[in-house]
Amino acid sequence: MNNIEIAILGLLTERAMHGYELDAVVEDRGMRNWTEIGFSSIYSTFKKLEKREFVESRIEYGETLPPRKIYEVTEKGAREFRKEVKRILSSPKRPVSEFDLGIANLPCVSKEEAISSLENYIKKLKKEKKELEELWEKQGGESLPFFVAALFTRPIAHTEAELEWVEKFIGIVKSRKDWGGDKRID
Repeated sequence: MNNIEIAILGLLTERAMHGYELDAVVEDRGMRNWTEIGFSSIYSTFKKLEKREFVESRIEYGETLPPRKIYEVTEKGAREFRKEVKRILSSPKRPVSEFDLGIANLPCVSKEEAISSLENYIKKLKKEKKELEELWEKQGGESLPFFVAALFTRPIAHTEAELEWVEKFIGIVKSRKDWGGDKRID
C-alpha cells in the first residue's frame, strides 16, 4: 500500500465519506504538509482501493443535492490498514533529502556561496516552522487529540533540530581554512 492509500484509508476508518468531504478533511487537518494527497488523486485512489476490496461504495441521494458516491472501509481494508499502520510505526525510515546532495557537493561552490546558501536555508526553515506553528494553533493547538497534535509537534521539533544543526554547520564552514577548491566548478 502506498502513503496516499494509507492516508485515505485512515480517514475512512473514522467515517464513510465522499471525495469532496474527504478533500475538505485533508485540507482542514493540514495533511498536505505531510502527505502527497492532491484532490485529483483521491478518486483514483478510491478506485484502486475498491478494486482491491479495501473499500466499498454506495450512492447516497440527498433531497437538494445531487447523488454522491460514499466510500467506506471493508473488513478486509481495515485489517490491511491496521497491518500497515503497525509496520510504519515500528520501522524508522530515513527520508531522502536534496539537502544532503548539496552537502555532498559543497566543495563545488565557493565558501561564500556555501555560507550564503546555508543562511537562505535557515531563513526558509524558520518560515516553515512559523507556518507549521500557525497552522497547529489554527487547528486547535493543545486542545487537539494527542495523535493529531503530534502531526504538528513532530515536524516542528525536526525543524528546530535542523535549524540548530545548520547554524553549527555554518560555523564549521566559516572556520575551514582548507576549502576544497580542487572540486570547484566554475
